[in-house]
Amino acid sequence: MVSTFSSSFPLMEYNLILTWWILLLILSLIGLPITSTLFWRLSDKGASAALTFSLTMLFFSVYWMGQFSFNFSTVVVGLVSLIILSLGVFFLNRPVLPIKRFAESFTVFTIAFLLIIAIRSADPSIYPIGGEKFLDFGLLQSILRSSVLPPEDLWFAGETIRYYYGGHLISAILSMLSGIPAKFAYNLALASFFGALVSGAYGLSGSISTFYGNSHRFAGSLAAVIVGISSNFVVTFSIFLWILPLGLAKSIARSIASVTDLKPLYLLHPDSFFYWTSSRVIRGTINEFPFFAWLNGDLHAHMMSTPFMVLLLFTMFAYYLAPINSTRERRLLILVALPFLSGLLAVVNTWSYPTVFGLLFLTLVFSPTDPLSIISPSLNSKIILQNSQRKIFRIVTSLFISIFVILLGSLTVIPFFVQSASLRTIAFFPPRSGLVEFLFVYLFFILVYSIYMYSILSTEISQSHSRVFLLCSLLFLIGLLFGAPAVAILLPLCIISWLLLENFSSKVGFELVLFLAGAVLILLTEFLFIQEQAGPGRMNTVFKIYMQVWIFLSIGASVALTRLFNGPLLKSGLLPKKSYNLITTVFLSLLIISTTFYAGFSMTEHFSDEPNFTLDATLDATTNHPYEWEAITFIGRQTGSPNIVTAPGCWCNSLETTLPYRWVNAPSSFTGVPTIAGWSHEVGYRGEEPYLQRVSHVNQIYTGPSELRNELLLSYDVKYVYVGKNERELYGISNFDDPYLQIVFENEEVIIYEYIS
Repeated sequence: MVSTFSSSFPLMEYNLILTWWILLLILSLIGLPITSTLFWRLSDKGASAALTFSLTMLFFSVYWMGQFSFNFSTVVVGLVSLIILSLGVFFLNRPVLPIKRFAESFTVFTIAFLLIIAIRSADPSIYPIGGEKFLDFGLLQSILRSSVLPPEDLWFAGETIRYYYGGHLISAILSMLSGIPAKFAYNLALASFFGALVSGAYGLSGSISTFYGNSHRFAGSLAAVIVGISSNFVVTFSIFLWILPLGLAKSIARSIASVTDLKPLYLLHPDSFFYWTSSRVIRGTINEFPFFAWLNGDLHAHMMSTPFMVLLLFTMFAYYLAPINSTRERRLLILVALPFLSGLLAVVNTWSYPTVFGLLFLTLVFSPTDPLSIISPSLNSKIILQNSQRKIFRIVTSLFISIFVILLGSLTVIPFFVQSASLRTIAFFPPRSGLVEFLFVYLFFILVYSIYMYSILSTEISQSHSRVFLLCSLLFLIGLLFGAPAVAILLPLCIISWLLLENFSSKVGFELVLFLAGAVLILLTEFLFIQEQAGPGRMNTVFKIYMQVWIFLSIGASVALTRLFNGPLLKSGLLPKKSYNLITTVFLSLLIISTTFYAGFSMTEHFSDEPNFTLDATLDATTNHPYEWEAITFIGRQTGSPNIVTAPGCWCNSLETTLPYRWVNAPSSFTGVPTIAGWSHEVGYRGEEPYLQRVSHVNQIYTGPSELRNELLLSYDVKYVYVGKNERELYGISNFDDPYLQIVFENEEVIIYEYIS
């Protein structure tokens, strides 16, 4: 294999990439008239949100029709409906289309899209270890096989999926429209969600900055880098240790390792760099950021939801800009657009669904217009209250509207809550983040927002504000004293940002709403978590929430940095012009460079071996499991969703190779054909007892008497019994001689029996 991208990448796959990219361009152009109408007050005019909006509308059309019938015709009807809506909006409203902004934002999208294409082409495979690729690819395949929504659960045959599958449905829609099979569509969809996230952040940050009279491109570029490329400070700290004397570096590394989840070996030696390390800093948690997530390559819900979170922010910022006399416009944004977006997020990533409530509440509380005017403009003008009473009344009104919108949003996807959502319990008071590990993850944002808030407030301090600073100082000390450093740092900043938004609305705005949203989410994970099977304690809660936090804080920080570099401190007279320009230039350079070391090191590691230069997600399976792949291909050729039985990927198994995150249940994961009992993820969806009962039944199918085997195969409507390496080693069997089992496939490692009932 030669080592150049241009000569090694198959020509056929260039055509696939181009086909997929053209489809996304067309969808973006279709959505542009609608976003130009909704977000016309933004300097971006919704150009960078056009693709995400089109995907949202496509999702709803296909989702509701799919409850009755799901096939290619369903998707085509959904696309035609989107085109009709776009044409109707265009001819009725005649919006000014921001062609230049669109070209600019789609260029950003294309760069981000191609970056992930390059990364995935070096290592495109679906691996069972190191993520959820077996689950994600299986969900994509099961949807493509389905004739109705929701799809059947690939790891719990006979039951519909109990998981948020909206992002996989959108990926399946793109696969069907483009005619590109899942093994390529997986990585192309992954790149598409990243491109939509980065370009959306670019457009939104640029629009917020333009509101202050600053450069759209400068702020947008900062947002694209911080959202898409930046990381926490783990690698920067490692570089600092590398330049120290070895003895001193070892001592510091051991001290850091004692109060974080970091290992001294990975901190001390450049040769020991591992991209995984920076995502495991706070003990007992997973603290991902976008570049790590896409480098790791899962097509997972917490990643696919991010561009739709940005679209949500577009909607809220458009409301923030709308004046008091634009009642119809604000109702359209809050009472029509937002419920649909919240419903979409519930199905794509249910963890994002409650966040809509918090974001909307903060937006309503701090926007220039009173939220009561949405309900009744005349009533708003008639109610006469004192200032303090009006503030309380505004908070109550915002709370009421936010609850109403969330409830309305649930109705837009009511089948999901009835059929597919699974309930969890809330637990309280997990182990909290330590000071050092918390700073490793969030020091960048703490520095940016602290300096930004100080620069605004420095010339506005009054006696009452001095008391607020005294309170914040006391809270900081109390937080540290009681072992809650995240509270000590973030709660004072939240109070100051609330004060700024309430009293200096002409100087600050939506960027601090984003900070408050991110900070509150972090504080919530310090005190409560969702109790579930996916990891101990708050691990999965932090995993899913921190990705949202990164998006909010990154977009807000890019706006704050842009404003800082344009001179709030200079205008306050605290620094002379030359000194200010020098300090801000150095500060910007150091901050950005220090957060991009991770991308450089991880990319170097990623391409250090001989790259594959293909987007075929089945590469590892075909190369390292050739006999099983022949059998999987046979299963995949079967039409519909014929149930199969394979050894379950259960933590209860005695055999190491049949535990979850091993090569187990591969036939279902690669084809979407349901198996009786798959990975023990199902415990979290359905409970321990129902899952273990199925595991027991699978054990009896492979090892029990013929009469019982026949009864169980019939009750689970099984068509194929799979006997591969795992089944032989776990159950000690080689073949069956039952008259109702007929061999339909056989090679050196696998026998597949068809059940003749």
